[in-house]
Amino acid sequence: MRFDLSGCGAGLDESAAGLLELGPRAESLGYDGLWINEEHFGQGSRTCLSPIPLATALAMRTHTIRIGFSVLVLPLFEPIRLAEEIATLDVLSEGRVDLGVSRGNTSRYFEAWGLSYEDRSAAFSSCFDKLIRCWTEPKIEVGSRIESIEPKCIQRPHPPIYFATYREEGAAWAAEQGLSLFQGSQQSADSLRRCNRAFRDAGGDAGNVPVGRFVVVGETDQVALQAAWPAAEKLTEGYRRSGEQLRRRISTEEDLETERWLREVAIVGSPETVAARIAALHDDLGFGSLQLVTGFLGHLPQTEVVRTLELFAKEVKPRLQSMLRETEEQSVVTMQRSPEAHQSGRRG
Repeated sequence: MRFDLSGCGAGLDESAAGLLELGPRAESLGYDGLWINEEHFGQGSRTCLSPIPLATALAMRTHTIRIGFSVLVLPLFEPIRLAEEIATLDVLSEGRVDLGVSRGNTSRYFEAWGLSYEDRSAAFSSCFDKLIRCWTEPKIEVGSRIESIEPKCIQRPHPPIYFATYREEGAAWAAEQGLSLFQGSQQSADSLRRCNRAFRDAGGDAGNVPVGRFVVVGETDQVALQAAWPAAEKLTEGYRRSGEQLRRRISTEEDLETERWLREVAIVGSPETVAARIAALHDDLGFGSLQLVTGFLGHLPQTEVVRTLELFAKEVKPRLQSMLRETEEQSVVTMQRSPEAHQSGRRG
């Protein structure tokens, strides 16, 4: 399983300096990827830089960790320029880019761009199709000319693409297109299950799916809960006030009660508790990577974010890997015994 960090600055969202320190720190702690959100206008509690320049800066300060986008809203981009910029980042990072994309769920972005929110699906399809053609075809039609869009990506035919959606039909579409599904930290367990089921039923491989979760790790359950509660209270209050979670079927009103949200949506506790919660979620969904959203959208103090990063890397990850190995070994034993039991039954 991969262990990645996600957020405006992959979690360290308090300052620009903190963002640039994140890459080498995360790489040295053994994290596998950094995923950067696309956000616009004032975000209040956190610093959100333009994602592609930030990703480039992080790529130049690291050597092995992958750099992802969680996610880019394709209808807001001109596809040729986006193809050039992502391919350039893939070249500069020596093939470490992961591309998360979506149709977009924030209507005020479309209004600001002078685009129709209702037409976002068609706009997404147009941009997506041209983006793929820019990377995979030697030359494409550009106005009255035929041109080669350069550079081409190091990863062929292009970086892995993840499609973010909260709807079952979107999850099925991702599987049909051969894309990976991207599941966000805001989704309730029920929302995750519905999308995951639709993705698998349409032929998708759940083992490639990243799942985001808000995570806080402390020396004990009580310490972690005390650190997380003020941030969780602000976060759930904002979700309840906006109503977006309910409209998108991401959560129910009950899911957004702070205490229940901390217990069932976020993953908060001691290293033992956090490892057990993630193992149980993995048994349920079978996802391929966990994206830690440690900054709680800028509401969690950076001292707590850093403590979580270090405790997770040093204490949670080894426990979790051991749990997953034991589960895998038990599954192998069960599969080996089943044919024997079957044959014994036939002889009897």
